[in-house]
This record gives sequence, structure tokens and C-alpha cells, in this order.
Amino acid sequence: MPAYSRPATGAPPVEQLSRKFPKHPPTTAIIGNSQTRYLHRHFNPHDRATPAIITIPGASTFDIEKEVAGIPRSVTTLVFHVGTSELASYGLDESLRRLRRLVNNTLRTRQELERLVVSCVLPRYPNQRLERSNEQFVHRFNREARQFNETVKAYCRRPSKVSYVDYQFEQLPPRRFLAADGLHPSFMGVALIAETLKSALGRGDLEATTGWSTQPTAPVNIRSSQQNTHDTNPTYQHVPGAPHPPNITAEFPTIGETVTPARPKHPLTIINSAPLLGGLSAG
Repeated sequence: MPAYSRPATGAPPVEQLSRKFPKHPPTTAIIGNSQTRYLHRHFNPHDRATPAIITIPGASTFDIEKEVAGIPRSVTTLVFHVGTSELASYGLDESLRRLRRLVNNTLRTRQELERLVVSCVLPRYPNQRLERSNEQFVHRFNREARQFNETVKAYCRRPSKVSYVDYQFEQLPPRRFLAADGLHPSFMGVALIAETLKSALGRGDLEATTGWSTQPTAPVNIRSSQQNTHDTNPTYQHVPGAPHPPNITAEFPTIGETVTPARPKHPLTIINSAPLLGGLSAG
């Protein structure tokens, strides 16, 4: 059965959005960029713990937010895998601001959520398919990706519905866990991401098999924009091991409101983005 798909904004024509739904109303959904394309091969669509997996090549936080509206209301756990495209185009500060907006808007409009997981941005490796090396671009990207991940991890230590998952790619041989383009995970990398997510979500898994659907098995109830505007989020979830202070907030900290212009589309151009982490206000 052919998958339902549409071209992603700004992506090459050969790359298309992919939706994979299990054979039951999902309680978990993973929405991410093209690095998540083959995750479904490591989950059994007939297992009731299996998540829905939605892949948007070149996904930005705005693409993810649009897709959230179509997620079945049976979903109480969401996983976001995003940040690679925005770090490359806008740098650290603006990427963090956009992630904060995505997280807080999702918490407001999806009050049934019990948990929202933000996964790390994967490191990159020089593209072996290019005639001219992009090593300088990769070095700059990885530096900012480390700072991005550390900042998000620190925010997620605060008691809230939001948690963080790290695939530990930086500690592994990049040529084994990244594909030749230095951007997407290899077969071993995809397997590592899948197993890490299974462990982080605390849910079992059977061996992968066929039977995925391109449409949800539960109805999708989309709230109106007027309702979403007035939504609040009174429900909170404690992070294991953290204290229980009063008046816990479920929102990400404020990171600022100015917009950073897009970077030039030249991967070899090195842009000084300092100050980076020190310039943020984690209000």
C-alpha cells in the first residue's frame, strides 16, 4: 500500500512527508525531521505500546506545530525531534526561541498530554559525497548543537511535563552511526535512536513487522484556534528524582523575543554567532 505523503516545504522533490500509524489508537507519537524516517522499522504496528511516527524532511518547529493539530487525541505522550535545520539556518539563540514557542504552544493546545519529550540534535560529520569539504560548517554546527542540547537538557531538569532524551551520538564513531552524507543516521544509528526512545518512554516493544497504516485508527478532534487561544494548562507531571516545589510551571523558560535573521545558504561560510549560551536569559 503506498504511503500518503506530500512534499515538505523547502525539501527536494524526492523527499516526502511520511505518516506511520500503528494498528490501534496510539498513545504516543514521534514527530521529527528526515532523521526519523526509518524508525518505524524497529517497532511492531500491532503492539499497543508502539507510537505513531511522522517524518517531515527538513522540518522546522513551525512544521512540527502544524502536524501536531492532526495527532489523535488518544496520544498522551509526544516526542519532538527537531532543530537541525534551524540551527544550520538561524543559529543557537533563534533555534532555542523557536523550540520554546513550539513546546509552550503544544502544552497549551494539547492539555491531555501527560508528557512531552524533546530529543537532542544529532551531531554532524563531513559529507563524504561532496567534492569540496564542509568540515568547517560541520565544526561550527556541532559546537552550537552541543550548546543547544545542554541548554534544553538544563530546562528539562525542572519539574514539568517536558523531558529530554539524548542518543549519545557524540560518544560514538561517527562513520558507524551516521550515513555517508554526515547528516542522517546509518542503519546502526537508526537502531540506536529506536532503542533509546523505547527505554526513555518506558514502554515495551515486539520485533518490527509489516502492517503500518498511513491514517490514524482513532478520530482526530481538532480544536478551534479561538479555543486554543484561551486554553490553559493546569495539569503537571513530576520528573522522577526532582523535588516537589509548589506552583510548578509546565512551560519552558522565556528565552527572549527578538528574531535572528536567516543565515546565508552557503555551508562553508563561518558566521560568528557569539555570544551564544551566555547571551540567553532563562527567565
